[in-house]
This record gives sequence, structure tokens and C-alpha cells, in this order.
Amino acid sequence: MPLTIVATGYKYLVQSDSDNNGGWSIYEVVVGPKLQLIQIQKFDTSRLWSYINWYADVNASQAIPHHSVTDSSKLSSLNVENGTYVKVTSNTNGKFEIYQLTNGFWVRVGLENGTIEFNKSLWSGHSTQDNITCDTDIFTTDSIITTTDVSVGGSGLRNIIRSINEDLFVDEILVERNKLLIMLFNYILAEQGSVDWLHKTSLIDVEHKVRDLEQYTTYKKDDQNFLLDYLTEAKPYHTKIKEFLLKYNGSDQYNTDVADFDVPVYFDNTFNKFISPVLDHKDAVLTSDQSNVDDDGVGLTNPDYNIWKLAPWNNWYNNRTLTIKSATIVNNGTGYTTTPTITVTGGGATTQALLSARINNSGQIIDIVVVDGGTGYTTTPTITITGGNGINATAIPTLQNPLVRTLNTTIKYDRYEYSTSVINWVSNSLIAVDSKNKTSDDTTLTIDSLATVYDTTQLVRYNDLVYKLNETRAFKPSFDITDYTKVDSSTLSSVDRISGYYTPKANSPGLDLALLVDGIDYPGVTVRDLDFNDSAGFSVVPFDTEPFDVIEIDDDGSAKYSEGVLDTEYKSSFNNLYLGTRPEDINTDGGEFVDTYSSHSPEELIPGSAFDTLSLLVHTRPGFDYQGNGHVFETKYVLHEYSPALTTFSFNKVVAHPVSIKVVNTTTRTTLHIDTDYTVDWVSKRINVINNA
Repeated sequence: MPLTIVATGYKYLVQSDSDNNGGWSIYEVVVGPKLQLIQIQKFDTSRLWSYINWYADVNASQAIPHHSVTDSSKLSSLNVENGTYVKVTSNTNGKFEIYQLTNGFWVRVGLENGTIEFNKSLWSGHSTQDNITCDTDIFTTDSIITTTDVSVGGSGLRNIIRSINEDLFVDEILVERNKLLIMLFNYILAEQGSVDWLHKTSLIDVEHKVRDLEQYTTYKKDDQNFLLDYLTEAKPYHTKIKEFLLKYNGSDQYNTDVADFDVPVYFDNTFNKFISPVLDHKDAVLTSDQSNVDDDGVGLTNPDYNIWKLAPWNNWYNNRTLTIKSATIVNNGTGYTTTPTITVTGGGATTQALLSARINNSGQIIDIVVVDGGTGYTTTPTITITGGNGINATAIPTLQNPLVRTLNTTIKYDRYEYSTSVINWVSNSLIAVDSKNKTSDDTTLTIDSLATVYDTTQLVRYNDLVYKLNETRAFKPSFDITDYTKVDSSTLSSVDRISGYYTPKANSPGLDLALLVDGIDYPGVTVRDLDFNDSAGFSVVPFDTEPFDVIEIDDDGSAKYSEGVLDTEYKSSFNNLYLGTRPEDINTDGGEFVDTYSSHSPEELIPGSAFDTLSLLVHTRPGFDYQGNGHVFETKYVLHEYSPALTTFSFNKVVAHPVSIKVVNTTTRTTLHIDTDYTVDWVSKRINVINNA
């Protein structure tokens, strides 16, 4: 494919690159257009080992066969003594085998290329094939580890060890993995007398069963913290808790469907076989579906029948359409000074996708971002690029239908109020006729004399629904739906939604926010203050058993009771009054006032405060940084191919105002030095590379 029609940034994978020792490499299309090498293979695990012959023991490896046969089926025809070795010249894989007659049975004790041997260069510290190590950027043929391999060295050896553990030592020989680990420990102890990390430490896993998701009549706090504290105190010193897992064994109803989004088949008794419905693109009634056809194949049994509206087929039908995954730029265009408008049309979409473009300083479109992929595409839509003062830019979309569906989890933060503004509607029989009065601002106000008047922001509960008045007025003797507008429950705060829709059932808490939200009046919670009959003062009986008085000055200058007459003192670091100032506002049962599991109540209000904030996004354009204020110079690069006949190269029009230049030899990966390796002509914007640089 000519590079002139390929967008800048495209990457090509070369599976076997002869320019890089036969390893894979990745090339990227850059401005020119031309291909630039950006990544190469650094090691090949398959080169770290080789096949060798396998023998059951040393005797088998040194034995000289007494006989030789072409295949193992001829072993039974031999009349030899017990212990005799026989060579099979070719098995089904074309390899020789060595058999020994043992107790009347032929046992294989040798196999050509029956096992593998790892290259000694893996641990010897030098290469037997070349001088390349794991840390070099060139393709490594045997991935040796050297003393300089500090950070990335040993990738090949790590892969070998991982393969042994995960692919070889499995199933019935899984125990060999432990034997290998113990052998490594013994080797370490043979070389090092004291290994602190090898000392035995007992690890325990804790599974704590979480209580069922039920609302108990009496408030109960989960006890995982208390259990963890107990185990930490009671366990032996060297025993460590490796995992503390919360386990839930409850059974909860899953009120939804489960589907694999395929077209299900079903057994049709009429036709006595399994049938898969066929989608007619332009006709909702499926004439091609046998279940819709009479026994003689003529007409429809039920013209109103539409299988795609029935479960489980509607799962496939509703999810068969596509969305736009990405947009590929075919032509970057020219002359764009402002961001152009991208419009998507066609494709049979239910909702068209929303795309946006990004341009560079050269007036080209460099990227198209999918803001919204749209829905309902059945064919490829058309992308049109307009505006921006540019021309000739084109792009094509890539559609997708994700095979794996994801859950869009939404957390609604609506627990931000401590009281409700919802009131119950009550009949107003003070007068039966409305009277119209003019207010000072010349607006009409509908009122009833001697009755409470409510404005249009008032939330009213009637028949377990929430309404707002259409105009400022008082309630009528009967509820008139034309005077109200129903309020969507999703727009209400938590306390308003509870006050407007909650209907208590038998053995459920009543409609009281202190029960349902605050938790202060929840059964089992007790808050006590000082009794009125507490002893206080001077010269009380018995004499001098009480403080001089019961009042002292706190750190903030306020008066408080002396510690001598108090059993418990509650303090709070919160300074706002919304958290409560009464003794009963403090929940003394459970954990801290605000901790990991609770904040203010069993059904927590979200802790925190609201602030007026300003998000400021600052954009800067490339410029000069003489004053150190953060402006930067525009940086670009250009590639040139050096030869003894061509030593002068131009950097004209690479950037508008060049102020600095850096020359790098990409072959040796070294930076050239000005005046030593090259000279710069700033007037003509050229560099001259000195020979052998």
C-alpha cells in the first residue's frame, strides 16, 4: 500500500525483520511520508533452550543395543534375555527409541530429542553466540544475564522459570513445583548462613461472614473491626494475617434478565423441530419464520405476531445495532485555522454520533475524538467535515458492537439535607371561593382568606405522590389535580423523596426522619444527659466530697461542667451547627462519629461541605521563556539519511522560529557535538555534518 494514502501515525508489525536479526519489529508512518523504526524484539525465549536425547538413567545412556528394529511392534518377536537393550530406529515421529526388557515387559529408557536442555548462557554471565546482552536495544539471541542487568535484565530467565511453574509442573506433577522451591531454599542456605526472609512465618486467612442485607428492628453495627482487633491481640507474635475477607452468604433476588445476546432457538411443536427466527429487515411480521406460516406454507397464522418483542429474542434484537468506535482520518486536509465541525449522517442510527476534531499548527486534522458513539447503526454512516477554513479532509468511521456488555454504575449523591420541605396536603374548608388580589408587583395572587398560602416551590404530598402548585395559592376543600404538577422523584433529595413516597408497613419504622435517616430515635440508641438531682456546690453532705463548684472554663473560653462530676465527655471538632448541638444529636452507640463505616447515622449522610469553586483551564501557545513564566519553545524533529556524498541538511520550515538544534546519530544512538561533529548556518538554516561524525 502506498504510504501517500496512509495516515500519519499508522503502525506496521513486521513478524520477521531481516534488518533486526530476524526478530519482530514495529514501524510507524511519519511525515514525509516514510517509515520510522520505533520498536524491536529484545529477546526470544525459544532460543534459550535446545532439544537433547532423553535417557531414564546413566546405564541407559551408555548402553550399546544388542539388536535394532524398524518399529516397536517388532519387539515382541525378539527372543532375548531379561535386561537386553534394543534400538527402534524410527517411531511415529521419526525419532529413535531405546527399549529394555524388564520382567518380561519392554520399557522405553531412551528417546531421541525427548527432553530439552537450557542454554548455560542463561546463568554463565557471557554469551556463547554473540556479545549481545539483555540490556541492549538490539535483538538478543539468547537473553543472557550479565552483571550489568540491574533493572530489565533476565527477562528470558524469568520467562523460563514462569513456564516451568505454570506449564510444566501442573496436574499430577504439581508437587515438583514445591520440590524445586525447597531445592532453591537449600541452595541458598548452603551459600548464606543467615537468611532473615527465609525464617518461617505463619500466615492466616480470615473469612468474616457479613450479616444479611436486612433492616433489623434494633440497630446493629457490623463487627468486622472488633473481630480484627481481637485477632490482632490474640494471635501469636510471628503469625501474620495475610487476608481478611468479608464473606456474604445471603441469597438476594436478581430482578433482571441474563442473556448472551445470541438469537435463541426454540422447539416448534407444529413443525416438530428446532427453529431460529429470521429477521426481515423492513417488515416487523416475520414471513420467513416458519412459526408464522400455516401448515400448507401459505399466509400467516397470526399477522400481529412479532417475535422480536418477546423475551428472550428481544435481547438480541435490541442489542444488534452498532455504535461508532473510532474514526480513521483518510486525508488530513490543509488550511485549517479553527476547529472544524464534524457531522455524522445516515447509517440508520437512532441517535447520531457526536465527533470532534483536533488540528495542529500546520493546519491539518490530526485526530478525531468520539464524544458520543451514537446508537442504532445498521449500515456505515457518512462523516462530513465542514468549516474551520480548511479543505479536503476526509474520514471514515469504524463501527462496533461490544461483545462484552458492561454495567454503568451510577452513584447518586442526594443526601445533603437534614430536614424536608414536603408537607401533606390537607383539606381547606375556611372558604369555598377563591378571591383574586393584586400584589405590589402587579401579579395575580390566588388566596383564601384566613388560610395559609403556599408558593410554586412548595412540595406537597398527596396519595403517596409529590406535587408542586402551578400558582401561589392556598389549598382547596378537595384536591384538584389541575392546580398541581407532578414532581419526578429523581429530582428530589433523599429526605424529600422519603417524606414524599415512603409508606411504612407492619414492623417497619414509621415516617420519621429521626428513624429513617438520622438514626437518633432508632431502637436501641440511648442518649442521656445530667440528671437534675446531681449533687453540686460547696458544703454538701458528705462534706468536701464534691468539687468547690461544678463549672470550669474550657480551652475556647466557654463554661463547662468539671470533669469530676462527669462520667463521659463528648467533644466534636466540627464547627458548623448543622451536625447538631443537642445531647440527643450525638449517637453514642457504635463507632466514631465519622469513620470508615459511618458518618452521623446508620443510613449515612455524605460527610463534607459544599463550596463555591472555580475550575480554571489555562492554555498557552509556544513562545519564549526568557522570564521563566512557563512558556516553552515549539519542538519538532526531522529525519535525514547521511552519506559521505550528502553531508548538508536543511531545517528550514521545521519550526517557525528555531532557537536551538540537537543532532543525533540514530544508528549509534549518540548525540553529536556542535563545532566538533557538525556546524550550523543559522542564516540559511542548514547544518553540515563533519565526516565520520
